[in-house]
Amino acid sequence: MPNQYRLVRVDRRTFELRDSDASVAATIDFVGSNRAMIEAGKERFSLVRSGFLTPSLILRDESANGRLIARGSCSGAYRMQDGGLSWRALSFRRGTYGWTTSGGSAVIRYAPLSPWNSSDAIVTVEQEIADELRLIAIGAFLLKLTRDDVSVVLAVTAAATAISMA
Repeated sequence: MPNQYRLVRVDRRTFELRDSDASVAATIDFVGSNRAMIEAGKERFSLVRSGFLTPSLILRDESANGRLIARGSCSGAYRMQDGGLSWRALSFRRGTYGWTTSGGSAVIRYAPLSPWNSSDAIVTVEQEIADELRLIAIGAFLLKLTRDDVSVVLAVTAAATAISMA
């Protein structure tokens, strides 16, 4: 059976990744809209998304060394620099996102808990992978940013439609 976690929104800016016995495996604490401090197991690091049409994901470890770990596209997809994994929508209609291999098979899947609660998610690790907690935490960061971006696009589209009909 695959490993399963639950991603829980604790407050406006904090998420916890809980394992099967409900203990906290990782914490994602957002500082602003494109930056988060992450504690996953014994590892602590920050993530920063920079850029607009072609965003970059930068990881900074405790010694403040920053390195580019993924390049993004304007579609919201990201490709890891070292592992060949990609972040993308697995089912946009259902709000399911995840990490996939270059062949397209899901490695880690993030599915909303319910249609009414898109903040919380069930995270399923479908294939064994090194640095599992780190990758899940990075995915949780991208999941929140992706959902925020989709909300903005929908709001702008609705406003533009309302203006054009007036």
